[in-house]
Amino acid sequence: MSSARRHHFLYDGSCGICRKTVSVLSRLDVRRRLVFHDALNRWSSIRALFPSLRQDDCLETMHVVTAAGDVKTGFDAYRAISWSIPLFWPIAPLLYVPGVPLAGRKVYARVARNRHRAGCPVPERSAAP
Repeated sequence: MSSARRHHFLYDGSCGICRKTVSVLSRLDVRRRLVFHDALNRWSSIRALFPSLRQDDCLETMHVVTAAGDVKTGFDAYRAISWSIPLFWPIAPLLYVPGVPLAGRKVYARVARNRHRAGCPVPERSAAP
């Protein structure tokens, strides 16, 4: 499948939670619509593809660059890829029900903020823009 029809999933390669998520999603992605990019160890190739993204941001929060070129983060990134994985199709519409996005963003933020408790390093923000 053409890369233009795929979503690019950027994650922190040093984070066990992120690596486990990638492992699960890659097994469920029977249509091969996701391309996974380790934002820690493969940043130079990511920067070449998506020059407007910042590595610090991609390490702090999961990013998905959709097939349409939109950048989604956190809960919204999961929402975007839910339409690409047939197993998620039944629940994908529920992710748009009023109140669910707000709750989903809060849950995602809490998990991301506390991932160091699960043994995942939390990257330090650089002062550079």
